[in-house]
Amino acid sequence: RGESEDSYRSIGANGISNPMTTILRSQDSLRLTSAQADSIASMNRRYTYRTDSLWTPVARRFAALDSTYRMGVEYDRYLQARHDQVDFMIAVVNALRDLLTPAQRRKLPQSVNNMLDPQYLRAMRNGSGMYVPFGGSVGFNMGG
Repeated sequence: RGESEDSYRSIGANGISNPMTTILRSQDSLRLTSAQADSIASMNRRYTYRTDSLWTPVARRFAALDSTYRMGVEYDRYLQARHDQVDFMIAVVNALRDLLTPAQRRKLPQSVNNMLDPQYLRAMRNGSGMYVPFGGSVGFNMGG
């Protein structure tokens, strides 16, 4: 038996770290201006909404799968949603990098700076082995 739709949606959406949440939590130490914080919060809302809209139909399908599902077809759906999410994150981080000063970026943890690097994100998108769909670290349990 598989996971619930909400579980699949959460697993998919959270498979890529969102640097905006860390930046917003660190706004005092980063000394974000009101304009920066407002812009980042707005970008975060758009990203969260878009990510949810990408993963909702995939999660709905995964939750409804029975033992006759075809792994290749379902994996392709997963991979397309992941590619779309990373592509959107690349667009977001380009704007986000422009919004932060070099001094602010230096104060961020390396893991966040990695997520602000479009080249790093492209490597993730193209399957650098940083994730394991349908099991392993991602946790998809597809009908077992």
